Amino acid sequence: MTRSPHPGKTHPPVPPDTPVFDAFAYLADLAALTDRLRLGTHVYNIGLRHPFTTARGVQTVDILSGGRVEFGIGASWLEEEWVATQLEFSTRGRRVDESIGVCKLPWTERVAQHDGEFFSFRDVVFEPKPVQRPWPRLLVGLGD
Repeated sequence: MTRSPHPGKTHPPVPPDTPVFDAFAYLADLAALTDRLRLGTHVYNIGLRHPFTTARGVQTVDILSGGRVEFGIGASWLEEEWVATQLEFSTRGRRVDESIGVCKLPWTERVAQHDGEFFSFRDVVFEPKPVQRPWPRLLVGLGD
């Protein structure tokens, strides 16, 4: 890992050996242990994953928690993440925007379809729907 989002710094603010877990598996575990706390991701790099996988994870935690999930989303500043997943760093903003839109479709539509720059599909049925309507709360981080 190189670079930093902070001016004058040369290394990322998170050491590369920091343990990282799957956000939705971790939140599902917490949902089982609590009944009032809201649960959420900090900055989930939605563009690095297929939106169906993301939508299913958010939907599952929302249902298991009884509608207590909040979905924090970011586009990522760390180019190496994009290189490692064989995706173009320069497309991250457009990919994130489209991924958010794709996630909303199966959460709300009986039969979803989409034809976009990065994702195309027809006749997708996605059940059950999230508890929160029209979808779980989305918190989108804006950066450079």
